[in-house]
Amino acid sequence: AEFAGTDVPTTAATATAAHMSDVALIASIQNDQQQRQQQQLLGPSHPQQHTAAAAASTGNVAALDALYDTADFANADVAGPEPRRKPRLDFAGKTYLAPLTTVGNLPFRRLCVSLGCEVTCGEMALATNILQGQASEWALLKRHPSERLFGVQVCGGYPDAMSRVAQLVDEQLHIDFIDINCGCPIDIICNRGAGSALLRRPQKLEEVVRATTGCTDLPVIVKIRKGYFDDSDVAHTLIPEMASWGAAAVTLHGRSRQQRYSRAADWDYIRRCAGIAHSVGLPLIGNGDVFSPTEWEERVNPISNNDSSGANGGEQGANVTTAMIGRAALIKPWIFTGIVQLHSSLLADPVVAMRSA
Repeated sequence: AEFAGTDVPTTAATATAAHMSDVALIASIQNDQQQRQQQQLLGPSHPQQHTAAAAASTGNVAALDALYDTADFANADVAGPEPRRKPRLDFAGKTYLAPLTTVGNLPFRRLCVSLGCEVTCGEMALATNILQGQASEWALLKRHPSERLFGVQVCGGYPDAMSRVAQLVDEQLHIDFIDINCGCPIDIICNRGAGSALLRRPQKLEEVVRATTGCTDLPVIVKIRKGYFDDSDVAHTLIPEMASWGAAAVTLHGRSRQQRYSRAADWDYIRRCAGIAHSVGLPLIGNGDVFSPTEWEERVNPISNNDSSGANGGEQGANVTTAMIGRAALIKPWIFTGIVQLHSSLLADPVVAMRSA
């Protein structure tokens, strides 16, 4: 191979020297460009000076062209950025208080923790309001020392805003995970292209998730619904992709956006999606209609209640990692105590323990 009429250096020392020469060449070209801009504004002090500068610039550009012509970009060893290593979340069988907008505040979460809640998440905060520095929005991200496993929930439809918020949260707060709310059914949120509206725009949803996960070392959970409309479930098509987008887990509400909170949550569909998530290595958290310790046990551990259908995963279904408690906690926050007691008593039963093993 030839470069400017000379052999390409093969030793490390001569390769370094060649690289420094290339850097100097590029710096020289940049300097020539600056001089030409100044001369266009002020005019050359002498005609020969202008001619010499143009000739030197032409020579440098020709040399740079030769550099690019001889460079072997195809075989260059270019190392991309290493994927971020994030801590793994262990939600298996843990009691989880759902993020509750306007009511899931810090004092209420403290009460639930004292009654046995193991995982808590702050109220939904809007990405744009966080970036504007609104004190009321940043207050939603505060954590109490008693909250052992705590995350913040952020909602937004712009990848650039979500990436910046993820970076800020990672740098400024002491939390365990970030929850992206892609399931909020409120009109004012959906009209901004956030919340459940992202279910209608899979590419935008992917951009939001990738932007968020790429700018933080924290695990990121994506919260979604079955779909936007009643007759068009899409969660089962999105979940297989989310692992490659960087999500650490998925939370699925068993209703569509159109349903809001009416009619029963579809737990058969949730279990089906749990099987799909299991096949790609994603934990899936179920959400919707858990109003008693018995219902929680039936949702999370159906195998311990003689319902072993689909327990091994796949399209047929699987057990969820855990189930969120939302409205039931507002009615009776001691539900967490009941869940812990019931679960402990079932594990103490040798028959149930053998089935669950």
